[in-house]
Amino acid sequence: MDAKLITVRFQLCYFQNYLVRSITMKNLITYSFLAFLLILFSSCEDWFETTADLDVPIPESKIVVNSILNDDRPFIATISHSIPVLDERYIYNGETRITNATVEVFEGEEFLTALEFYEVLNVANAYYGDNLYAAPDFSPEIGKEYTIKVSAPGYESVQAVGLIPNPVEIDDIELTDIDYLSLAGEGDYSEYTLSFTDEPSVENYYYIRVFECDQYDNCNSWCLFSLDAVFGASNDDPFAGSEIDCKRGIDSYFRDLTFSDLEKKLEFFVDRNLVNQINSGKNIELFLGTISKDFYLYSRSVDFQGSNRDNPFAEPVQVYSNVENGYGFFGGASQSRIALPGE
Repeated sequence: MDAKLITVRFQLCYFQNYLVRSITMKNLITYSFLAFLLILFSSCEDWFETTADLDVPIPESKIVVNSILNDDRPFIATISHSIPVLDERYIYNGETRITNATVEVFEGEEFLTALEFYEVLNVANAYYGDNLYAAPDFSPEIGKEYTIKVSAPGYESVQAVGLIPNPVEIDDIELTDIDYLSLAGEGDYSEYTLSFTDEPSVENYYYIRVFECDQYDNCNSWCLFSLDAVFGASNDDPFAGSEIDCKRGIDSYFRDLTFSDLEKKLEFFVDRNLVNQINSGKNIELFLGTISKDFYLYSRSVDFQGSNRDNPFAEPVQVYSNVENGYGFFGGASQSRIALPGE
């Protein structure tokens, strides 16, 4: 629709609504002539509405790379393509995977390995997923910087740089109050205190998770939340300021802005029933992850976007990407883990 006609229609309809609100017994005579105009233009949509064909260019699809590096698993990546919002081809067909890409991994200028496409990936009896690119016999190492380069017919080639940061060891975990908090309709919560020492002279990013793991290391997540100030600490982080939300996710991300190079005691809360299960012999563990800055910014932006999904008045959130000429995320994580104590 033509922009000028849209403006005229809006202004006239606004004036019409203004007159309806303004007419009183005192000014009825004064507005009698204007009322005539109101009736005349009461069907302003019919008078001023028009249809125009706009030549809106549809942007080309770009390669999307998603890969999280871990030193205890093979080098794995998912390769797909972006979907232009106005491209009708994908309204009913959401398939976006790319199965014929060339995926190569470098350390500096040195070629290390190529990733092959697997419809189903099983390595050493461990299932990793479907439709993945992988080098089953190659695992990334902590502290090394890798470059992934991806090309595919019909797409511009992309690349990204990522690394696995050094893990931070857990000093201690303590059950500090088994009956810390009781919320009507929400249940009872117990408090734990996690202690660890931040790696000096390095800008560090973290996450914490609580899992119930079996003998085969298959883990199910437990909810946790915290009121610690680290979850709102920020100087240049546009996504900071959210406390851990049990109802919205199991992961919580934070950085060492307020405790750099110091021992950190982090208090968090879990459902009281979790402690009961620990007392009965269940293995419940806390994972402290050290993540790259790209991992942190990507994860926080995805979380922030998800929290605004059903809010029509929220500002749009651009999901962070460190993929050159494309979209997605390439970064690493290392983690330490410790069993949660019971009573």
